Amino acid sequence: MPPQSPIFPDNGKEATSGIQFSDVPRERINTTSFPQVVQELYTTSRLQGDLYAALVPSYRDWPFKAKGAYLGGFKAKTKNPILFVGGALDPITPLPNAYNASAGFEARVVLEHGGYGHTSAADPSLCTARAIRAYFVNGTLPATGTKCEPLFGLFSNNTREEALALLDAS
Repeated sequence: MPPQSPIFPDNGKEATSGIQFSDVPRERINTTSFPQVVQELYTTSRLQGDLYAALVPSYRDWPFKAKGAYLGGFKAKTKNPILFVGGALDPITPLPNAYNASAGFEARVVLEHGGYGHTSAADPSLCTARAIRAYFVNGTLPATGTKCEPLFGLFSNNTREEALALLDAS
């Protein structure tokens, strides 16, 4: 087992629960609304919706609420445009979520990452990495409708380390 990093300790379940549970509008969750909340989660993600639905009762009993929880009004004109990256095969935050999250912003682009897994880092792509780098370094966005494919196929024998070496070299 690798040693624990002193900079990024494994806070495990407590940290994740604290982030997830303290932002939830608990007023919404009661015995009457529970089936609807579960259905929304399942509709959002057929693969992970049930998993998150199992956590819903814990939301209600979490002992504190985040002081800075932001619960709405997702329409804004930002000083700079925003880049949203959505994974076509992300089981936790499906691609439609990127489009939904971006809808309230005037200046935005959704970059479609064609890889599998949660987040674009799960299945790296030079195209995606370059677009994100250009956004953070120069403030430039890819063209609307840009789709990036991963470096390797799903069942290739290539390793994550090979992908990272290619990303580092670019």
